Amino acid sequence: MLQHLAIKNYILIQDISVDLSDNFNVFTGETGSGKSMLVDALNFAFGRRSSASIVGKYDNVSRVEVIFTVADNHPVIPYLEEIGFDVDPSDPIIISRDMNRDGKSNARINHRIVTTSLLRELARISH
Repeated sequence: MLQHLAIKNYILIQDISVDLSDNFNVFTGETGSGKSMLVDALNFAFGRRSSASIVGKYDNVSRVEVIFTVADNHPVIPYLEEIGFDVDPSDPIIISRDMNRDGKSNARINHRIVTTSLLRELARISH
């Protein structure tokens, strides 16, 4: 379950941090207010291909961080263990990705550098 979303310097977003509840969460707003940008940032965090155009004007790097938890029996746990992560289901999983103005991207799971293809696979498994 998604618990936290933090976005810095992503397109028009300067800095936003959202804690989500275990219940129902809704993003509402006028047309053009940035709701889709939040979804795009989430997709970026999970490995979607992007260009340096996502880097906003507020810094030289764009960064998105996602914190979520999974149930003990969730298929993400054996996948992460299979690729070398020590997973405690009671601990949150932290995914972060940043991109600089040159288009160089760094992806991390629990602060360990991983490939974006690994993030895409993690997103596929978590659905």
